[in-house]
Amino acid sequence: MAIALGQIGVWSGQLRRGDRAQAREAAAELESLGYGTLWMPGATGPEFFARADECLAATRQLVIAAGILSVWTNPAREVAADRAALSGRYSGRFLLGLGVSHPHLVERQTGRRFEHPVAVMADTGPARLRRVRRVRIDPRGRRADRPQRPSC
Repeated sequence: MAIALGQIGVWSGQLRRGDRAQAREAAAELESLGYGTLWMPGATGPEFFARADECLAATRQLVIAAGILSVWTNPAREVAADRAALSGRYSGRFLLGLGVSHPHLVERQTGRRFEHPVAVMADTGPARLRRVRRVRIDPRGRRADRPQRPSC
């Protein structure tokens, strides 16, 4: 299902981190003004998903989008479950953006050394394909069971 984001959206860190009641009111007001999407920084999953749920409940059509949720600080299984729950309750109104963040943030927040993004994202996407569909994925995240087009 395609998600209709509208022509104009708003990105707000304040609505993500600020007062919860004010965030709900602001989301409803943004919707009434004709904005299609409210983008919020993802940061840590449980807090983000709770805020997204509240803003979705306070609106009727507004799309809430994560821009972005770090794969370093959010376990893939939990993210998948939370995304499925929101998508189930608010069909076509929740968009999840995943990303690898920035080396200095990853190292400060997790204490881990920043690794190649493909290796980290592999556990979020292609590795899940391998487990669920038994699809072979090469180290670059491409399907290994399909012939690759030559690059010129």
